[in-house]
Amino acid sequence: MRSFCSQHIIGDSLRLKQILINLIGNAIKFTSKGEIFVKISVDEHIKNDYKIRFDIRDTGIGIPKDKLSQLFQAFSQVDSSTSRKYGGTGLGLAICTRLVELMNGGISVKAQKEKVRFQLYHQDRSREKQFGKH
Repeated sequence: MRSFCSQHIIGDSLRLKQILINLIGNAIKFTSKGEIFVKISVDEHIKNDYKIRFDIRDTGIGIPKDKLSQLFQAFSQVDSSTSRKYGGTGLGLAICTRLVELMNGGISVKAQKEKVRFQLYHQDRSREKQFGKH
C-alpha cells in the first residue's frame, strides 16, 4: 500500500465500526463453513480525493438475485425461514446504508449462489484542508 495508509482519515469512526460489525457479523452468521474475506484498500481518484474501500466477501448461504433489490430495505429479509433460523430484524443493512450515505459513501452487493460480496466506500475530501498544501 502507498504511504497514505500511515496518514489519518477524517470520518466517523463509531459509525464506521457499527457498519463493519454489521456486515462482518452477517458474513459470520450466514457462513457455517467456507471462508470470510475482508480487504481494505485506498484509491486516490483526483489529487487529495481519496476513496477508502472495504470489501467483505463470504461463501455462506448466498442471496438469490431476485431478492437483491429489497436487501437494503427496512424489515426486509430474504425469506421468513432465514429470520427463524438465523435471527435478526431485517434492519441492519438498511441502517448501514443510511449511515454510509451520511458519511458521503456508498454500499453495494454482488451475489451469486452461495457467495456474497459487499463493498463499502468512504470518500475523504478533508485531507487537503487538514494537512494543507506545502
